[in-house]
Amino acid sequence: MTQKYKYDEKTNSYIPIDDEEKKPSDEKLIAIIIWAANFLLPFVSGIIAYIYYENKNEFLRNTGKESLNYGISFLIYTVIVSISFFAFVGIILAPILTLYYIVIPILGILNASENKIYRPHFTIRFIK
Repeated sequence: MTQKYKYDEKTNSYIPIDDEEKKPSDEKLIAIIIWAANFLLPFVSGIIAYIYYENKNEFLRNTGKESLNYGISFLIYTVIVSISFFAFVGIILAPILTLYYIVIPILGILNASENKIYRPHFTIRFIK
Protein backbone atom coordinates (compact mmCIF):
# COMPACT_ATOMS: atom_id res chain seq x y z
CA MET A 1 0.00 0.00 0.00
CA THR A 2 1.41 3.35 -0.96
CA GLN A 3 1.16 6.47 1.13
CA LYS A 4 -0.87 9.33 -0.36
CA TYR A 5 0.18 12.96 -0.04
CA LYS A 6 -1.43 16.29 -0.69
CA TYR A 7 0.23 19.62 -1.26
CA ASP A 8 -0.24 22.20 1.48
CA GLU A 9 0.15 25.73 0.14
CA LYS A 10 0.59 27.28 3.59
CA THR A 11 3.70 25.30 4.40
CA ASN A 12 4.77 24.69 0.79
CA SER A 13 5.17 21.00 1.47
CA TYR A 14 3.50 17.68 0.93
CA ILE A 15 1.73 16.20 3.91
CA PRO A 16 0.59 12.58 4.22
CA ILE A 17 -3.13 11.93 4.19
CA ASP A 18 -4.93 8.91 5.57
CA ASP A 19 -7.75 7.07 3.85
CA GLU A 20 -11.00 8.79 4.76
CA GLU A 21 -12.75 5.46 5.37
CA LYS A 22 -10.23 4.39 7.99
CA LYS A 23 -10.92 5.60 11.51
CA PRO A 24 -8.41 5.39 14.34
CA SER A 25 -8.66 2.26 16.45
CA ASP A 26 -9.38 4.40 19.51
CA GLU A 27 -12.65 5.57 17.96
CA LYS A 28 -13.57 2.00 17.16
CA LEU A 29 -12.84 0.89 20.73
CA ILE A 30 -14.84 3.76 22.24
CA ALA A 31 -17.80 2.98 19.95
CA ILE A 32 -17.65 -0.66 21.04
CA ILE A 33 -17.58 0.42 24.69
CA ILE A 34 -20.58 2.72 24.15
CA TRP A 35 -22.65 -0.19 22.85
CA ALA A 36 -21.30 -2.67 25.41
CA ALA A 37 -22.20 -0.30 28.26
CA ASN A 38 -25.84 -0.72 27.25
CA PHE A 39 -25.81 -4.09 29.01
CA LEU A 40 -25.28 -2.29 32.31
CA LEU A 41 -26.95 1.11 31.88
CA PRO A 42 -28.92 1.38 28.62
CA PHE A 43 -30.04 4.98 29.01
CA VAL A 44 -27.10 6.44 30.91
CA SER A 45 -24.30 5.19 28.64
CA GLY A 46 -25.93 6.72 25.55
CA ILE A 47 -26.56 10.11 27.11
CA ILE A 48 -23.03 10.37 28.48
CA ALA A 49 -21.50 9.45 25.12
CA TYR A 50 -23.80 11.77 23.16
CA ILE A 51 -23.16 14.78 25.38
CA TYR A 52 -19.40 14.20 25.65
CA TYR A 53 -18.80 13.70 21.91
CA GLU A 54 -21.42 16.18 20.70
CA ASN A 55 -18.92 18.66 19.26
CA LYS A 56 -15.78 16.52 19.22
CA ASN A 57 -16.26 13.55 16.92
CA GLU A 58 -19.08 12.91 14.45
CA PHE A 59 -18.71 9.11 14.39
CA LEU A 60 -18.80 8.80 18.18
CA ARG A 61 -21.56 11.40 18.48
CA ASN A 62 -23.74 9.43 16.08
CA THR A 63 -22.92 6.19 17.89
CA GLY A 64 -23.88 7.82 21.20
CA LYS A 65 -27.06 9.21 19.62
CA GLU A 66 -28.17 5.80 18.38
CA SER A 67 -27.26 4.24 21.72
CA LEU A 68 -29.29 6.90 23.52
CA ASN A 69 -32.29 6.34 21.22
CA TYR A 70 -32.03 2.63 21.98
CA GLY A 71 -31.84 3.30 25.72
CA ILE A 72 -34.88 5.58 25.73
CA SER A 73 -36.87 3.13 23.60
CA PHE A 74 -35.87 0.24 25.86
CA LEU A 75 -37.04 2.13 28.95
CA ILE A 76 -40.39 2.91 27.30
CA TYR A 77 -40.83 -0.70 26.19
CA THR A 78 -39.98 -1.90 29.70
CA VAL A 79 -42.68 0.30 31.21
CA ILE A 80 -45.21 -0.93 28.63
CA VAL A 81 -44.36 -4.59 29.28
CA SER A 82 -44.48 -4.04 33.06
CA ILE A 83 -47.93 -2.48 32.84
CA SER A 84 -49.18 -5.15 30.44
CA PHE A 85 -48.32 -7.91 32.92
CA PHE A 86 -51.65 -7.14 34.59
CA ALA A 87 -53.43 -8.10 31.36
CA PHE A 88 -51.22 -11.20 30.93
CA VAL A 89 -49.93 -9.81 27.62
CA GLY A 90 -46.66 -9.00 29.36
CA ILE A 91 -45.97 -12.70 29.76
CA ILE A 92 -45.68 -12.93 25.97
CA LEU A 93 -43.87 -9.61 25.54
CA ALA A 94 -41.24 -10.12 28.27
CA PRO A 95 -39.16 -12.70 26.32
CA ILE A 96 -39.32 -10.47 23.24
CA LEU A 97 -38.09 -7.50 25.27
CA THR A 98 -35.31 -9.65 26.71
CA LEU A 99 -34.16 -10.56 23.20
CA TYR A 100 -34.28 -6.89 22.24
CA TYR A 101 -32.15 -6.06 25.29
CA ILE A 102 -29.53 -8.67 24.34
CA VAL A 103 -29.46 -8.58 20.53
CA ILE A 104 -29.41 -4.84 19.79
CA PRO A 105 -26.21 -4.04 21.75
CA ILE A 106 -24.49 -7.08 20.23
CA LEU A 107 -25.38 -5.87 16.73
CA GLY A 108 -24.19 -2.39 17.74
CA ILE A 109 -20.86 -3.83 18.90
CA LEU A 110 -20.43 -5.76 15.65
CA ASN A 111 -21.17 -2.70 13.53
CA ALA A 112 -18.90 -0.49 15.66
CA SER A 113 -16.07 -2.97 15.15
CA GLU A 114 -16.46 -2.33 11.40
CA ASN A 115 -16.60 1.48 11.88
CA LYS A 116 -20.27 1.60 10.94
CA ILE A 117 -23.03 3.49 12.68
CA TYR A 118 -25.79 1.08 13.65
CA ARG A 119 -29.40 2.28 13.57
CA PRO A 120 -31.29 -0.33 15.61
CA HIS A 121 -34.63 -1.65 14.42
CA PHE A 122 -37.72 -0.97 16.53
CA THR A 123 -36.04 2.05 18.06
CA ILE A 124 -37.88 5.35 18.28
CA ARG A 125 -35.81 8.23 16.88
CA PHE A 126 -36.07 10.79 19.67
CA ILE A 127 -32.76 12.45 18.79
CA LYS A 128 -32.13 13.02 15.11
